[in-house]
Amino acid sequence: MGESLILNITKGLKSFLVVSCLFLVCSIPFLNAQTATFEISGAVEGFFPTLLEPERYMGIAFTNTTDFEVSIELKAFDSHGELITGRDILNPATLRVLPRGQTWASVGDDFGAGILSEDVGKISYQSNRAALATLFLIGDEKNMLLDGGTAGQTPLKTFVFPSISREGEEPFTTIHLFNPSAESNLEVELTLYDLAGTVVGSRTVTLLPQGVIVQDVTVLFGLDPAIFSGGYVRGTAEGDGVVALETFGNEQSLNLLAAQPLSLNERSYWIPHFAVGGGFDTELTLINTDSSRSATLRVMALDDQGDPRLNPVQVSLGPLEQGIFNLSTLFGISNDQQIVGSLRIDLENDLLDSSSEPASVNGSLRLKSSDGRLSASLPLLLPLDADAFYAHIAQDLGFFTGVAVLNPHRDPVEVRVEAFDQVGDQLGENTFTLPGGGRKAKLLMELIPATAGQVGGYFRVRGAREIVSFALFGDLASESISIIPSQ
Repeated sequence: MGESLILNITKGLKSFLVVSCLFLVCSIPFLNAQTATFEISGAVEGFFPTLLEPERYMGIAFTNTTDFEVSIELKAFDSHGELITGRDILNPATLRVLPRGQTWASVGDDFGAGILSEDVGKISYQSNRAALATLFLIGDEKNMLLDGGTAGQTPLKTFVFPSISREGEEPFTTIHLFNPSAESNLEVELTLYDLAGTVVGSRTVTLLPQGVIVQDVTVLFGLDPAIFSGGYVRGTAEGDGVVALETFGNEQSLNLLAAQPLSLNERSYWIPHFAVGGGFDTELTLINTDSSRSATLRVMALDDQGDPRLNPVQVSLGPLEQGIFNLSTLFGISNDQQIVGSLRIDLENDLLDSSSEPASVNGSLRLKSSDGRLSASLPLLLPLDADAFYAHIAQDLGFFTGVAVLNPHRDPVEVRVEAFDQVGDQLGENTFTLPGGGRKAKLLMELIPATAGQVGGYFRVRGAREIVSFALFGDLASESISIIPSQ
């Protein structure tokens, strides 16, 4: 695929795709990635830590990755952790997913229309088998904003929200907290830092058992949104921890990021795709969460073979400092250039002294359009997977599915991409070898032509060793994008 076409992989997905899939034969309206190391027996419980808000909608999806039928019980709770009841409400609700099958679940359809007017704080599920890939979607009915995540995120005791929205006429940053304990209250201390690492505000909130708090940063800390030119939030939870995520954006875009563990302590970070030029840019956010040491990072832009695409750039961050960089400015790329590739970020001072523990660096990457209409975010640290499922294909109705795969190792790695329809029959496969540090970013139908015109089904990315990957959905009208990495 030519560079201009690869650049178009960053053009995106609108909530119309959800509506189209719900009323067509598509059994999962959106994308989820999850590793293939599932148990095939034993019960499992998970949850979707989000709220239905005015003019917002929510959808959930399940994929059965085994050869056994799966039964799922869904329950909707209010923000105080109480089971919701009332007229035109069926709660709990039960779903059955066929072997290797998919099913979607809009909140109103599963629980009844009455649930849409209720204070829904959390939707939990229990399954007779721990063999599910999951997804939740939130969107804005008025502005057609959309993003999503996966169920059952790991509770964290210390964590970071790396992004505070500051662009557009109506920037927002909303913090979502969920107490997974059914027995005790949970206190969470939140601290807001500016770019320089100075504390701007602090707040302690209490969550009831199974309770949820969803609040905008400006309300939470009582601050004027006009003061923000960046910043981040650190959190500390007692007990077994809290499930946390943030949504941020403006009147044109919506992004979702799960909270990141405070102490990542990685020596290198890999991002399989960036795009600069042609109306696009990529924003890199880096945070040194170490309170006593500076961090010096080397940012490298690589081509598909893993060779340097541009001259490396050095970034230095003092203790607790945050840096926000557009790659066009960071690498000095002119407006008439169109460049795509991957990123490798090394902590230089820690590489010189391999005996020391690496400094803790957090952050995110945001693909965006110059006019602000398109925006999709990834965490700085992406998981390594030898086998990942991506539980939806959209290659028709004006939409496309893309996949980016990267080999973080020095030696070559063989990668296989397989596509399946909704009943689990294979549509085709493509096997290729990535050199050390190399990557491949393609439309799925370029890798597997049989997926052209496919709406529904899923694809799988497997490597001879652990690799980094993510999938991207987009619409040809370039109105929205959505990216979800493997889990």
